[in-house]
Parts: sequence; structure tokens; C-alpha cells
Amino acid sequence: MRVIWRHFGMGLPLVAVALVAQDAYAAKLASERLSLGFDDASGGLADVVLPDDSADFVPTPASKPMLWELHFRAAYGTELRLSNAQVAAPQATQVGESLTLEWAKLALGDEADAIDVKVTCELPRDSDTSLLRISVDNRSAR
Repeated sequence: MRVIWRHFGMGLPLVAVALVAQDAYAAKLASERLSLGFDDASGGLADVVLPDDSADFVPTPASKPMLWELHFRAAYGTELRLSNAQVAAPQATQVGESLTLEWAKLALGDEADAIDVKVTCELPRDSDTSLLRISVDNRSAR
């Protein structure tokens, strides 16, 4: 089985980064120019707000907001989809100016422990851009 499609990615202007805990979010990454809130239940991007509250780009987030979705195709065209909204909450870890959300040992169809997903959001100092990367470890036998 191989990944045939994935939906992920954005570039967001950010500077002077800090990770701030907040009740509704697994993690909130903030700068002088923007803050990102990641949902407690799904790890999805639930909040994108300017620090002065002049603009809220996700005014009503979904109950389990999306961050990633993977599409897998097996032999004979059978397609399986897996997203952060379908699985348990991620483990959030901050190291310096980056936040990592990890979903480990995810089932894919009838295969347990088949997929690991890691999303890293880096906010380099002196930069107006956030860097989001996704890493997928596919141990599926298909």
C-alpha cells in the first residue's frame, strides 16, 4: 500500500515565538503577529488569530478540526482514508521554537500499528513565515 495523496501545508507570517498553554487547545503557538491554536481532541488547527484580536481566521472551528488527511490505495483500487479527526489526540511537544504533534501506532483498516504521523510547526526567529512539515511512517503490509 502506498500514499497516493495527502492534504497539508501552509505558510503563515510569524515572529518572536512562544508556546502558551490554553484551556481549549492541546497547544497554542504565538508570536507578535499571529497565534495558532491546535485542538485538544484532534490536534487540528482550530484557531488562527491576530494578537490584537482584530481578525479571527477560524471563527467557528469544527468539533474535530483537520490538520492532515492521508489517502491510501490498495490493490484493485480500494481506497482508505485516515485523518487526525478520526484518531485519538496527539502528543504535543515543544523544543525551542517548534511544536511537534505526534500520532503514533495508528491502525489502517484491519492493520494495527501501521502508521505514525508527525507534524512539526517551526517558527524561526527573524522570519515572517511558519514552517509546517508532515512526516508519515507507513509500516502497512499492503
